[in-house]
Amino acid sequence: MPARHASAESRRQHAHWHVHSDRGCDRDSFTYTLLGSTAFAMSSSANNGILSTGSTAVASGTRAALSIQINDATNGLNSGPLPFEIIVGSSGADTINVNTLGIAASTSTIVYGLGGKDTLSASGMTGPTWFTGRAGIDTITGGRGPNTYLYAAAGNSTPAGFDVITNFNSALDKIDLTGIAAAALSFVSSRVSSTILARSIGWQQSGGNTFVYVNTSNAAEALSSANMEIQLNGTIPLVASSRKNA
Repeated sequence: MPARHASAESRRQHAHWHVHSDRGCDRDSFTYTLLGSTAFAMSSSANNGILSTGSTAVASGTRAALSIQINDATNGLNSGPLPFEIIVGSSGADTINVNTLGIAASTSTIVYGLGGKDTLSASGMTGPTWFTGRAGIDTITGGRGPNTYLYAAAGNSTPAGFDVITNFNSALDKIDLTGIAAAALSFVSSRVSSTILARSIGWQQSGGNTFVYVNTSNAAEALSSANMEIQLNGTIPLVASSRKNA
């Protein structure tokens, strides 16, 4: 079967991911197996599988093994089981270190922090990792593989209390903002100073760190009033490919 992979992106406040096949066929279907829960649901349409846990499908503070298989309806072949791990925190302040949970370093992992001031880390992991911290001031450390930082609402990281991503790698990592706005946001490639344009994503560097700002409104805003703010430790020049918003 031609090479395929599954990727995930945040779409809702509850644990809800889109799983995407990278092939052009719109007749792919998806099958899945999840150990430890029967409440998950998965549907597929136009090359995308939608995995939804709902609000109570996985108990807080648990880990679940997931495998997804992509089936090619045009030739009857399939990808074979693609392993994932799902880690769900509690509604309080969690400290989750993925590499201490007995998960193989190369396994694709989804870390769902729920509410609270969480510390989430995939240090030592080499496979793709998706993080969603939700509400609260979270500190997130990615692994050595590609990391995607998912935001389902603008209020998940604001100027009044913003997340810190400790080791963002602009060559591998992405900030996924598809869940926060009904319409696409424009990326401002040059650094912003004191304001951010309407419906846009901007960034600036200050004090040795990089700050990402998001304005989902229809008017320009001062940075201190932006809908979102995220701190990236270090001086990191950002480009359009560093974020996903459409």
